[in-house]
Amino acid sequence: MTTEAFSDNGTHLLIKESRDARLVVLGSQGLGNVTGLLVGSTALALAAHGTCPTVVVRGTSVPDGPVVVGVDGSPPRCVVAR
Repeated sequence: MTTEAFSDNGTHLLIKESRDARLVVLGSQGLGNVTGLLVGSTALALAAHGTCPTVVVRGTSVPDGPVVVGVDGSPPRCVVAR
């Protein structure tokens, strides 16, 4: 994992950076301007326009809690569960 600081529109920058990323992970800050959705506008934009998988982390974590991974049973996906 690496970190960098940028002074650009966050959503546009994340979409651009997703072109070369293996995964984008976002924290959930709230509902944004769309009532009833469980993700904000940045997460929606990444899901619609990003070019790599996007994970949105919501809520609080349980210390030492399990990590849950869902797979469809196909051989490439089962590697994730190992």
